[in-house]
Amino acid sequence: MQNHDSKMSRIVIIQNKRLLKSFLRQQFSGNQDNGRVYRYLDLGESTQDTLQLLKDKGIKEAVSTSPGYEREKFLKEYIDLIGALSLKHHSLAWWATDFSSKNRFTSKLTYFLQQFLLAIEHAKKSDKENLVVFNISWVVISALKKALDKEDIAYTSHEDHLERCVAIFLGFLRRVASVFVNTFRICVNKGLAQIYARRVPASGQKYYVIKTFVYDQSFTKDGCYQDSFFGPLPDFLKDKKNLLILANILGDYKNCIRQMKNCVSPLIVPLESFLSFFDVIQCSLRILFYRLRINHEALFFGYDVGSIVSHELSRSCFKIQPYHFLHFRCIEKLLKRIQVETILFTYENNPFTTGIGRVVLKYVQKHHLVSESAKKGKYLLKKLNDLKKLDMVGDVRGLGLMTAVELVQNKKTRKPFSRKKHVAEKVLQAALKKGLNLYFAIGFTKEAEGDAVMVAPPFIVTCREIDQIVRILKESILEIQKSL
Repeated sequence: MQNHDSKMSRIVIIQNKRLLKSFLRQQFSGNQDNGRVYRYLDLGESTQDTLQLLKDKGIKEAVSTSPGYEREKFLKEYIDLIGALSLKHHSLAWWATDFSSKNRFTSKLTYFLQQFLLAIEHAKKSDKENLVVFNISWVVISALKKALDKEDIAYTSHEDHLERCVAIFLGFLRRVASVFVNTFRICVNKGLAQIYARRVPASGQKYYVIKTFVYDQSFTKDGCYQDSFFGPLPDFLKDKKNLLILANILGDYKNCIRQMKNCVSPLIVPLESFLSFFDVIQCSLRILFYRLRINHEALFFGYDVGSIVSHELSRSCFKIQPYHFLHFRCIEKLLKRIQVETILFTYENNPFTTGIGRVVLKYVQKHHLVSESAKKGKYLLKKLNDLKKLDMVGDVRGLGLMTAVELVQNKKTRKPFSRKKHVAEKVLQAALKKGLNLYFAIGFTKEAEGDAVMVAPPFIVTCREIDQIVRILKESILEIQKSL
């Protein structure tokens, strides 16, 4: 038990049911303690006998109030917290953790942060009453005590250190068992891939790579491949590009790999084909011995919750999936073996894709691309405004590099074309034949009519390229204008 101003304590932190019973037996007598009233805040799921015990002691539940934060505010603070941690701990291992994905289904951090906020909010509102906070996770207690100190609120803490040690130890055992099982499974898959999988020839040819998941049902009865995520895209690309399907097999591995080998087109290769047994062992050891300590402030609603982050990482034993590490190694070897024109992914939070995103953000900041886009946006709008001279162009509008050209049937009245004529689509097709890829916006009037061409070049576009974009768009509009 830890005391902070115990004579004046009005917040009692109790970790579990056993400590609650001990506290009530030793220190409570009725509903009064030096004339003060006690209420309780249950942060877990208590049994009826526990609630009856509190009732017998005359302790009522704390008045339920709506949270002092909105859901959107909570999520923003949460995302900002993970973002700040990512800036501090930017590494392959960090991005391989489930924790870094901001996904509430893979991390319990949101649950613990909600416990923390509920406790501190009720503590701040209980001016004239003592508050018993129980069923609170050991993950939260250190941060809560620090927050209470910051608010100058007296408290007493009853913690079960044995429970904490047991939780961490069992978590480590689960981690060791998980690493061993996954290492064995991946090594077996690597062996099967080495025996059955097709080879990717090292060559100067460029490949269009799609990294996806393959299941038993990914192949039809006649052996044709059908992608569950990208739909008809592989069929569309296989006759136009050197297409390579990089497969993460989730079905029966041996069956899927045989089906992949028998599939003539496209070329389908499992991730394991680009890995060595050494890669798998090295990855497993890195996962097993990875440690991360949060030795700096991690602010959430103005409170330092660094200890919650550290404890949750310890509790969950970092929850690193081996394939998150191996994706990175696989792509690294793939890029050394072949030239890649484009690569598409289906899965968030693997180190390679998040690493790319981090590099892109650094490039954007280093070259001031956001502020540059404002300048180039003005230049783009100036050039697009010249298109207003065309009979079909009713308006040009936009902000920065996000612009649109509205196409109308009558320039004076701004009467739109009938949607049956598919004017915007025809302009896009004409531009695409000339090498310009645009997008359209349609049906935006009250009558669900309207055609517009979206012109939104990337941040790195040059003024010379903007001139070329506007020239091709003008030619395409004139071409369709003549045909109508």
